[in-house]
Amino acid sequence: MASLIDSSVLIEVERGRLDLAPFARARAAMAAITAAELLAGVAGLRPSYRKDRSAAQVEVMIAATALTRGMTVVTRDRRSFPRIPGLEVELLG
Repeated sequence: MASLIDSSVLIEVERGRLDLAPFARARAAMAAITAAELLAGVAGLRPSYRKDRSAAQVEVMIAATALTRGMTVVTRDRRSFPRIPGLEVELLG
């Protein structure tokens, strides 16, 4: 059975308190609402290195979900997602 990873788990991964590797090898995914929760948290941070790093980690989680599920990321972000090897990206706008 596939696993749907909650934002609380991903926050602990971002803080370095939890290793997500065991789930990465299994059929795991992140829901759109989970990504939204994480991105809302990032938006609330003051501009800093931590904010940039947190935003990049959320983007990688979205990309990792797409890669493991054989999906295309549909985005307007012309900078981040197209740089990820093997990731299919459909740019809008």
